[in-house]
Amino acid sequence: YKLVGLGVGQTMVGNMNLLSGWISGRFILCQPLSDLIKNTVGVVLIIISSIILSCVKSEGKKHKKTSDPEKHSSKKTQTNLTNSVSDCFHETNNNSTNRNPNENTPLINEDKQKKKEKAGDDNSDLSWTDKLGKWPARVIGLSMAAISGLLYGFQFLPVELLRNCEHKVFSCNELDYVFGQYMGIFLASTFWFVVYCCVKKFKPQVYNGIIFPAIISGIMFGIGTASWFIANKFVGLSVAFPVITSCSSIVGSSWGIIVFREIRGYVNIILFTIAFLIILSGIILVGLSY
Repeated sequence: YKLVGLGVGQTMVGNMNLLSGWISGRFILCQPLSDLIKNTVGVVLIIISSIILSCVKSEGKKHKKTSDPEKHSSKKTQTNLTNSVSDCFHETNNNSTNRNPNENTPLINEDKQKKKEKAGDDNSDLSWTDKLGKWPARVIGLSMAAISGLLYGFQFLPVELLRNCEHKVFSCNELDYVFGQYMGIFLASTFWFVVYCCVKKFKPQVYNGIIFPAIISGIMFGIGTASWFIANKFVGLSVAFPVITSCSSIVGSSWGIIVFREIRGYVNIILFTIAFLIILSGIILVGLSY
């Protein structure tokens, strides 16, 4: 999302999620549909919308650099500080002849060292994503969004295989698999957080302002995923995935455009609107195919 923005990134994740989930229900599980043509055409339209969406230029989240007036003011402050320190030493050397003339050297070196440390801190604020060029950032961002969406799409496949297996050990109720799903997410996220702490030498960057929103987001995710389990039971993956993933893409894209102002310019907005309308057409056709 940092490389391509929330609007484009979320829509690409949703479309790839749709594609892999639809393949799972249509060709792996072979779930029945009343109208195969409408279902196929709807999915094709949504895939075309993802291609159009990849042409939309998004600003994403860029690193905010220090403005020029701040740089000039900081340079002036450092210059005044250096001059005042040197003047103080000159007066001290003139009034006292018993003091070593090289006493001011450590303090001047310390001032230079502070300048170097400040410059190093400015460079350390830049992550590897901020150092990428325009097209490498776009290619990497879209590729990662596509891979993430494909992996998301196969998350319900093991559940459906176990549920449809006619064995007494496995439950036919979708909600019986929710706890295992959430526990897997918790363990995987904990593992990667530990890896991140090790890479950061046990000094992770934790932003206090996002803790409470993250809790609310997790609650919403839990309710939404549980509802998704139920939808898979009644309408199947071939219908549930296109409808649910497309709606999530619409919501994420709306946040990116309205709140974060990621997509600007008439051409980009027109392309995004066309992709949005195609997605809606695909959702309607998929819904009618059930």
